[in-house]
Amino acid sequence: RGPPEHIQVIRELAGCRSDIREERVVSTSKKLNEAISLIIEMKNISELIVGLAYSAVLFYNQMLASEVEILEEEMDEMLTDLEFTVLEAAREVENLSELRGLLSIGMSTEIISDAAYEIADVVLRDIELHPVFMLAIRESDEVVSRVNLRKELSADLDIARIEDETGMYVMAVRRPNGRWIYDPEPEIRLKGGETLIVRGTRSGEERLLRLWGEL
Repeated sequence: RGPPEHIQVIRELAGCRSDIREERVVSTSKKLNEAISLIIEMKNISELIVGLAYSAVLFYNQMLASEVEILEEEMDEMLTDLEFTVLEAAREVENLSELRGLLSIGMSTEIISDAAYEIADVVLRDIELHPVFMLAIRESDEVVSRVNLRKELSADLDIARIEDETGMYVMAVRRPNGRWIYDPEPEIRLKGGETLIVRGTRSGEERLLRLWGEL
């Protein structure tokens, strides 16, 4: 798992043929392709919403919790759109089992978003958290962390560089004016004093702090 541009490097290290390339399968059905695009977007949002929910609880942040609520409502609408799109695609494809799989995945991502909302709802309802719950989050294999970039940061830094060099996924950026950018694009430039919500390994978190964060 990681940046697509590193796939070839891994293949070479593993001794695979260097001329192998990923090929995206495109269906002749326009509606089926629309459904596949919806599934990809829902999958990406489901990953983001879980990370934001954990962040909202870990830092007891009402703004992050509210964003989880908004995304969960969007996921409900996307599932409805997916169901209609799949039904329309049924007229254009012969193998209906393909469509059944898409619906199963779509329902699963929506269930994940519902679970994330239930986590964030603890913050939205201002319920006091048990210390054991907070400890469990920090002791999991994958950590969610808030990192403040050093104010004296002068390097030309963007999201892609952070993810490439640390393996940490940047879920959100808080600008100095207080505005949050969720699921930021890789090319977004960063400045000193900004805050990142990141997800990844503990070693990646340590590297990020060492390179650019306030210790």
